[in-house]
Amino acid sequence: MDTETRWPVYTPRAHAQGARSSLSVPRPVQHRVIGGLNLYATSSGAFDEEAVDLALAFAGYAAVALANSYRHTATAQLIEDMRAAMRSRAVIDQATGILLGRHGGTLEAAFGELTRIAQDAHRSLRDTADDLVLRAQRPTPPQ
Repeated sequence: MDTETRWPVYTPRAHAQGARSSLSVPRPVQHRVIGGLNLYATSSGAFDEEAVDLALAFAGYAAVALANSYRHTATAQLIEDMRAAMRSRAVIDQATGILLGRHGGTLEAAFGELTRIAQDAHRSLRDTADDLVLRAQRPTPPQ
C-alpha cells in the first residue's frame, strides 16, 4: 500500500485502517467471474507466490460453493413458481368449468367470458377465477 498509485482514493483510506498489503483474486465459475476474494495484511509485502496460489485455489472453491448456493436458491424459486402456476391453472380451469356449466357453449367461449370479466374489472385472470370459484362454493340461500 505504501507504493500503490492505481487507486488514489482507496489506497490512503485502506492504509489509514492499517492495511499495508492487499491481494485480490477473482472467483471464477464456468468461464466467468462472480466476484473476488480480497485479502489484507498489516505488514508490507505480506503476499508471496505461495499466498497467491493458495488464494486462487481458495477463491475457486468459494466460487463453486457460491454457485451451488445460487443454483439451489434458483431451483427452489423455480419450483415455487411452478407450483403457483399450477395452482393458478387449476383455479382458472375450475372457473372456466363453472361458466361452461352455467351458460353452456364451448371451453373456448367460457374462457373468453372469464377473460372478459377479468378485463372489465381490471383484475388478474387468476384473481377473477378465484373469486368466481369461491362464490360458487358458497351455499345457495333457500328461496
